[in-house]
Amino acid sequence: MTTRLVVFALASLVPAAAAAQHFHHHVEATPDDDKRISVCVKPYATPTTIDDRLPKVPWEVTTGKTLAKQHFQQGMALYYGFNYEDALRNFRRATDLDGNFVMGWWGMALAAGPNINFLDTGDECLTRAQVWSLNAQRLAEQTLSPETDEYQLAKALAVRYAGPKVQTDAYADAMAAVWTKFKAGAHPDIGALYAESLMDKWPWDLWTPDHKEKHADTYVVLEVLEAVIAKHSNAVGANHYYIHAVEAGPRPEKAKTSADFLRDNGGSSGHLRHMPSHTYLLTGDYLGAVRANDAAVLEDGRFRAACFGTDGKKYVQYIEDPNCLQLYYGHYLAHNLYFRAVAKAFLGNFTGDKLGVGADVDARSTREHVEYFVANEPGLQRYMTAWLMLSVARGTWGEILDKERNALPPEECYSAPFQPTGCRILRSLWYWAQGMAHTSTQPPDRAAAGRELQAFLDEGMRIVPPGPTRWGNNSAADVLAIAKQTLQARIDWMDRNYDAAVKDLQAAVGAEDALIYDEPPQWVFPARQSLGGAYLVLRRYEEAKKTFLEDLAIHKENGRSLYGLAMALRSMDPPDQAWVDAWERHQRAWKWADGEMTVDSLWLLGMPAPPPPGPPRR
Repeated sequence: MTTRLVVFALASLVPAAAAAQHFHHHVEATPDDDKRISVCVKPYATPTTIDDRLPKVPWEVTTGKTLAKQHFQQGMALYYGFNYEDALRNFRRATDLDGNFVMGWWGMALAAGPNINFLDTGDECLTRAQVWSLNAQRLAEQTLSPETDEYQLAKALAVRYAGPKVQTDAYADAMAAVWTKFKAGAHPDIGALYAESLMDKWPWDLWTPDHKEKHADTYVVLEVLEAVIAKHSNAVGANHYYIHAVEAGPRPEKAKTSADFLRDNGGSSGHLRHMPSHTYLLTGDYLGAVRANDAAVLEDGRFRAACFGTDGKKYVQYIEDPNCLQLYYGHYLAHNLYFRAVAKAFLGNFTGDKLGVGADVDARSTREHVEYFVANEPGLQRYMTAWLMLSVARGTWGEILDKERNALPPEECYSAPFQPTGCRILRSLWYWAQGMAHTSTQPPDRAAAGRELQAFLDEGMRIVPPGPTRWGNNSAADVLAIAKQTLQARIDWMDRNYDAAVKDLQAAVGAEDALIYDEPPQWVFPARQSLGGAYLVLRRYEEAKKTFLEDLAIHKENGRSLYGLAMALRSMDPPDQAWVDAWERHQRAWKWADGEMTVDSLWLLGMPAPPPPGPPRR
């Protein structure tokens, strides 16, 4: 193709909102992908303003048009905030203003490609990224010195798209060479993008389940990002990626400075305002996690007007509106709401009396939001289970069994224009919640609990393609294994087979420990808290102590396990005086809770306790 034809083809392409890209971490492919409009095809409204509230990315690039540079810098801020749709249209605007702007074309190709959340760009984006990157390389060869970072970046990105599929490893190698050439100045954006290229090789897989470095690249990612942040503490991309780089490792608190920076400087980027909550949740600052998501929900809520239409025309509304960034808004608002619900649950705040909106409302809002966007992003279905898990953890059995308030989800989760597919993940959790409730009714209904367990297992067998089979970073089957064991444990408890119930809960803990790291925890209340509660009721205090300490090593300073630990220590013979410290820590952790905890709230939740041990036999 001649240069003239290349430029003409590029000029006719505009980025779009719908997701031909497929999430590894968040979203899977929908049936009838051919009916989707690629993120790189649908026309957006052209951005005409520079948002002064976005974090600054002061990257000096070569263009004679000041406004083109401003849109490029804005595009990079949006890119670092995972808002790839808005980034694409800003890079596009930059090339409209300056057709010879190397970094404008480079930016379009960068934003169209994979990242740690999007592993499959889709054919439309790949085709266009190949053209855009080649145009950036051609213009660089014509207008820039090979000694410039822009020239080298354009050359490296062309390597990424030099084939029928994205060349992830080759691109990381090319970026290593660019970093080596320019790292003397620790260029913050080259460093961030080099680290990202390595993270793309191992998305959400830098660490083993026991928090050991899994790859040689893990060391390099940390080394590069730490070098950048040491010289450029306000580097937006490096601080964002550093939170991701360390969160599954042994010391997530190393990102505390980065989290605080984004908390204070995330501006109008909803996702950057959200990111501190990853670090805060892992370090036991659950209120900080709530506040970070308060800010994120507020910022991302600005997209609501453009993306919401009338019932029955949901997909049509947001796919056709040129101002709706539905891939970003569909997922990230759901993520913010879900994360906030989990953080509030760790604080024991469900009604919201002390925090405005409680976890219960956030969980319901998450489901309502996902119901709107699940046709476009079916992997979001897992978020719809939040209210069920929270209700079970609280033991609000009447609400769970109220079929008007909690009806069986429909067979189909997807709306036109896609072929409907089973709503199997949500339905599985619904049957599980029903079974859990039947173990605690007055009187308990053993037969009904058994029927719901079987229905849960049957529904789980139907979680197969073309419907979503993933639960974030894990398979749905792996997460549902925890549910199975907890329901079986309650049924065994009803049968007074307490040893079997404990073994079931131990198996649930094992299933939870085997999960690949995800954020926030995809099983809202850790299985160890139930196991520890069962040990307390059974007066097995040493085992309870050990279990709650293990949970506190994972879920720092959480009020439920601090309460359980205090009760275990106080109940020993003689009492371990360390219970006073555990109790005081519990009270500090529980200051935002709706009410006081009891031993029953950890496990029994309405089930009868075992009879006290009788006198010894003669």
